[in-house]
Amino acid sequence: MSDADATRLVWLGWSGFRIDGPGGAALYIDPPAGTTFAPDRAAYVLITHGHPEHVEGTLAHLRDPARRQPVEVAAGAGVCRHLRRHARHPADRLRVCAPQEHFGLAGFGVDVFAWHHMPLLPPGLGPKLAHLRALASRPVRALRIVLDGIRGPWPFPMLGFRIASPAGQRLLVYGEGLHRMADAEVVAAVGRSLPADVLLAAVEPEDIGALPELIARAGAPQVALYEAHRPWREGFDMPLADLDALAATLARAGRNVRVLRQGSTEAAVAA
Repeated sequence: MSDADATRLVWLGWSGFRIDGPGGAALYIDPPAGTTFAPDRAAYVLITHGHPEHVEGTLAHLRDPARRQPVEVAAGAGVCRHLRRHARHPADRLRVCAPQEHFGLAGFGVDVFAWHHMPLLPPGLGPKLAHLRALASRPVRALRIVLDGIRGPWPFPMLGFRIASPAGQRLLVYGEGLHRMADAEVVAAVGRSLPADVLLAAVEPEDIGALPELIARAGAPQVALYEAHRPWREGFDMPLADLDALAATLARAGRNVRVLRQGSTEAAVAA
């Protein structure tokens, strides 16, 4: 496979990605605030759910008075309703999608599946109290997060995507759906019905013990690990994930693993 045929995966921070396919095709997933879109091209976006950090980049681009090119978004109904109020270009398109759908977007094939978000407060009395103490230690920051959530769209449903590039490379985008309360059998069923070459897996430190089995059940031979909520956790002095330790565990199990880090966001995706 030549470099011209390769699919490139660029991490944008949080759970945001840009997938660059052959011929200049680009597809964004959950672009966060601060994402730069190509000014001379239409923007194509998939959004997994309506929490603010997953929607803010698209919302800012829709509102940009200097934008001259249309935006096409595929997301759940609540996200589409929220974004539609800010669409300014006559060719903007907000496409409501749901699990088990298949469609094309920017030359990529997209299959949709469902996942469940971890509860906002972790299970167990002790973890809940620790989480609340961390939030209470930064009340202004915590209030800002709450207000952003209130102003944003209804976050459900949570959607995952299996994306096939024009060159045939397949990525399984789980958003933040792989965690210690995820149903391993459901993950395995998605892996069987939507086989992929690469799995994008967000990591929270509390979930590292459960992730090797869930990643194995997902079935992809390659895994890209990233810590979606690192900026949020750093802001509240919460523990951070040891991605290198998890990567070593997965490598011993035969997975080809890449760790995505701030400041080193681009990774090649092999077929």
